[in-house]
Amino acid sequence: MWSFVERAANDLFRITGHLDREQWIGVFAAALVIGAFLLRGFGQRI
Repeated sequence: MWSFVERAANDLFRITGHLDREQWIGVFAAALVIGAFLLRGFGQRI
């Protein structure tokens, strides 16, 4: 399981390259917004 996570993280870092701090904050904020919409939609279907 850990090796899968490590390989996925390595692939992600290779794809994204070297992002600076502001870009990582933007990526994190976008992931939070998308996650909130997905969770809200998932809760309404139950």
